[in-house]
Amino acid sequence: LDLLGVDRARGGATVLFSETSNTWINLHDNLRALRDGSLLWTSERFGFSHIYRFRNGRWTQVTRGDWAVRAIEGVDEASGRIYFTGNLDTPLEQHLYSVDMNRPGAPERLTEPGYWNVAEMDGRATRADLDATGRDLRARTWQRLAGLGLDGLPSNTFSHYDQVLDTAMLLGAVPERYRDQPDPYFAMARGTAGVAPLRMTKWFNTNYHYIVPEIGPDTAFRLDAAKPLAEIAEARRLGYETRPVVIGPVTFLLLSEGAEPGGDPLDRLPDVLAGYERLLASLAAAGVAWVQLDEPAFVADRAGAEPAVELRALRTAYDRL
Repeated sequence: LDLLGVDRARGGATVLFSETSNTWINLHDNLRALRDGSLLWTSERFGFSHIYRFRNGRWTQVTRGDWAVRAIEGVDEASGRIYFTGNLDTPLEQHLYSVDMNRPGAPERLTEPGYWNVAEMDGRATRADLDATGRDLRARTWQRLAGLGLDGLPSNTFSHYDQVLDTAMLLGAVPERYRDQPDPYFAMARGTAGVAPLRMTKWFNTNYHYIVPEIGPDTAFRLDAAKPLAEIAEARRLGYETRPVVIGPVTFLLLSEGAEPGGDPLDRLPDVLAGYERLLASLAAAGVAWVQLDEPAFVADRAGAEPAVELRALRTAYDRL
């Protein structure tokens, strides 16, 4: 198998390197061209598939050992890190790893043991770093709280942005213009090249802010309990039982705004309550004994509030739940 370098201006081609075998060469998509002119490539020349860097006619082996690299998933050239999937820990599992391509050493595993993991990255693998950091922060928080003697550790309190946006994702309250984005969560929070973010406002009278959900008559609520369920399972693997914390249904709607002028998100309370019922059923099925529903809208003076209407909504919600 020959890899050719082609001169686009003159049309000539030269063989950069060749792979040879007495039996079979596996084709793959693990060629990466870097800005400094070097190439990343995986080869089985010594029996196991590993990452090599080809520069100025010379090879540098980046990974090594009696295990196999499956795929190069992303490269962050600024930090000099390669992200790849492989089975370094056990052939029964697949994990995402990172390794320094400038000073190759032992790869760092970024995914949790006990699973067959796959990865889909943005090319520079920044989301993988973000998720790994989140797991580390949650673990350290639970360990610290448990060490201080707290009973009933909370979960679902970690957020990449804010808890109101998390609740919108939980209920599937995603405006149509964001649904086709590669990452609707961050598109709503930060916007993209073609779509502006949702409005941001203060969390009550603090200096913290939250993303304001848009709720209209056509909002299609679709429960996705993956985040709270994943954090419960994550804590259990560390030996902790947790109490999921979720913003309550009435506060969620009171902190939202109408998708259309004059629209009142509170009109959608019955549909939102159906989502909360399904959420509580999912948590019960997962063996969760306690759930904390927070309704901070009822401990603050808010401009334009209609206390009688809102208190009726609160009674309706919790009579039903």
